[in-house]
Amino acid sequence: MGYGYYLKYVPDKDLELLLKINAVGFDFYERLPLEDRMHYSISYDFHLKNDEGKLILINQKLTPMFLTDDGKIWKAICIVSLSSEKSSGNVKIYRSGENKVYNYNLCTNVWEVEHKMTLTKREVEILQYSVRGYTINEIADAIFVSPDTVKFHRKKLFEKIDVTSITEAIAYATNNKLI
Repeated sequence: MGYGYYLKYVPDKDLELLLKINAVGFDFYERLPLEDRMHYSISYDFHLKNDEGKLILINQKLTPMFLTDDGKIWKAICIVSLSSEKSSGNVKIYRSGENKVYNYNLCTNVWEVEHKMTLTKREVEILQYSVRGYTINEIADAIFVSPDTVKFHRKKLFEKIDVTSITEAIAYATNNKLI
C-alpha cells in the first residue's frame, strides 16, 4: 500500500500529526543503546476516512522485529485496531517488561515519563475471560464467584480506566499493554 494509502485515507490534519510522530519517534529510538532497541514499541492514534468520508479513530502499534547492522529498524510488526481514545495523538512508547510509559506531549513537544496503570489480578482475569467471549455468568462460574461480584469488578474497572463497556475496556487494556 505504501504512502499513497495514507495520502488517500488520512485527513490532512492527521497526516501532519503522523509526520511529527515519525520524526519524534525515530529521534527517541535513535537515542537508545543498540542492544535495547528491540524492546520498545510505539503506539499512537489517528483518523482514517472511509469511502463515505466518515472518520474512524484507530490505534497503530509498531514493534521492531529486525534491525540493520547499524541499528535501524529493518522490519517491524504493525498492529492496527480501533482506538479506545477520543482524539488523535496519544503517542506512547513502552519498553517490554517495564512499568513505564513515555508519553509525547504534543503541546510542549516533550516526552513525559509515567508509570503504567496497574490492574488488580481479578480485573485482569475478568478482562481475559471477556476477550474469550465469556458472559458475566460464565466468568462467575470460571472464577468461582457470583455474577454480582463480576459486575462489581467490571464496574470498578470501567471507572478506573474511564470506559463504559467491556469492549472499550478490552481495547483500552490491549492498547495500553495492561493485559
